[in-house]
Amino acid sequence: MPMSASQDARAWIEATQGAAMKQQAQTINDDEPAARAATMRDSYAAGRGVPSDAMEASGTDERLPSESSETSPASPPPDALSAFVRLIKNARYPSPRPPAWWLASAIKKFDGLCAYCGRDAGSAPDVDAVIPVIAGGPQRLDAAVLCCKACKQERRRRDVLLWKPDASAKLQAMRATLALDSWNHLSRDPAAMRTPMKGTEVITERWRHPRFHCHGALLPMGGFIGWRDLDQVPPAIPMRLIFHHGAGRLRPSFDHPLRRGNIAAIFWLPTRDGAVDALWDVIEHNALVRPAPLGAIPSTLEEAQPDVASDWASVFPSVADLVRRRWRKRR
Repeated sequence: MPMSASQDARAWIEATQGAAMKQQAQTINDDEPAARAATMRDSYAAGRGVPSDAMEASGTDERLPSESSETSPASPPPDALSAFVRLIKNARYPSPRPPAWWLASAIKKFDGLCAYCGRDAGSAPDVDAVIPVIAGGPQRLDAAVLCCKACKQERRRRDVLLWKPDASAKLQAMRATLALDSWNHLSRDPAAMRTPMKGTEVITERWRHPRFHCHGALLPMGGFIGWRDLDQVPPAIPMRLIFHHGAGRLRPSFDHPLRRGNIAAIFWLPTRDGAVDALWDVIEHNALVRPAPLGAIPSTLEEAQPDVASDWASVFPSVADLVRRRWRKRR
């Protein structure tokens, strides 16, 4: 029997986490206590990096447990790191408040029931975007649903598949339709978006993963990928950056400027090619990557091939726009 979208998402997350943890376990020395190995696995699964006592013992900087200081990736320029931290910490992407008449329309459309939990929306109903605006979702009436106060507060800006993998089939179908009219990146393979049908297939495949929002920046010697809301990013993404791309999670981490206890994460890729590969990889896992201008810090946009250095930063509001953009570049 074919799997539903929620089952696909849950299976993908479990499989990715399992593979990453297995690979990590293989890198731990045979003489290391099992308790330390379990602590490291749990820490990476939570996106926190290597515990401080493990870092002191192994001489690492929140990278692979088996990696020595001699082979650790080069550190980023301090000015670049400071600029990237400031950008993530100070960036604001407010969601515009929908018109008041949207609420009356949503109450009528959903019979006063919350689209997420199915219960009565209560005395303080609200409308919520199925795909948050910060994640590239369209802002229009048919992209919003009625929700209760509790569900809206619990979900915040997380993707539906990340927050509620067992969401109703109707809600998931609505999300899949709206994904085609959301802001999406190009494909690294020009042939993948040669026609509207091929473009739709690429976008549909990406949106089987939870959509999340992050920042990226390229430098001549490497690149950054980071975000400030760890709980809005699938747990497999930090592990993928660390284990698959050799990224190091950098210090300092900082608290969310608006919410206490919400830890941001910044990853450094020690080579430019590796950074570009990682950026395209998170895009294919449904990241909306916002390019981070680092001011006077030199970038690769003028030095590298345009297809490599700038196309990852291009987003378009529909599949038709993606196809036109890619085809025009190939001509």
